[in-house]
Amino acid sequence: MTTPTPAEGRTHPFWASTTPSRQVSNVELGVFAATEALLQRMAIGELTVADILTEAKISRTTFYKYFTSKGMVVSAMLRACRVELLDVSRPWTKRGKRPPEDALHETISSVAKVWARHRPVLRASSESWHSESEIGQEWVAMMDDFVDDITRQINRERKSGVAPAGADSKQIAIHLAWGGERLFYLAGFGLCGPGLESDVVDTMVAVWLAAIYKA
Repeated sequence: MTTPTPAEGRTHPFWASTTPSRQVSNVELGVFAATEALLQRMAIGELTVADILTEAKISRTTFYKYFTSKGMVVSAMLRACRVELLDVSRPWTKRGKRPPEDALHETISSVAKVWARHRPVLRASSESWHSESEIGQEWVAMMDDFVDDITRQINRERKSGVAPAGADSKQIAIHLAWGGERLFYLAGFGLCGPGLESDVVDTMVAVWLAAIYKA
């Protein structure tokens, strides 16, 4: 995956664009910020382009110069989250001689922090990926990336003798990736404890260790 470059050297949580090779305009950054703020207050099903126009203080003509729908806005924001989430997964997938438990704990803790930081966008995407095609394509592509990375790492661990042979590695990866998605989603509502996403880290590490490293 090619990581997009922030526009004009600026750091912004949602600088990814629908065309990663070009720089992202200040108008787009404003739309991303407005949409994130709105998703903190309302469900994506309630969100309208008119809401975004009002929050971002731009005209409809300006909006449609860059986006075709609210789904396109959220999918662009999700693309930035996707890059960040895959990046913070490297401590485990590139662990080398590091103990698996330590590498997994760092990875899952980092993923939890990204979920907490981008909760409105990730929650909206988790809720609407099956009904909003633009969001769904990006969400499934992100989850497929996770499944592929986990599958490859399980196979490497088995080949090196660190992990025992067992159930199909891709099926394990699917369960771990999508199970983690659901846990972080539920934790964001406080259903797993007052620490929100951080509350599920230790449990997830234990489940991953058991699924991958224990016969």
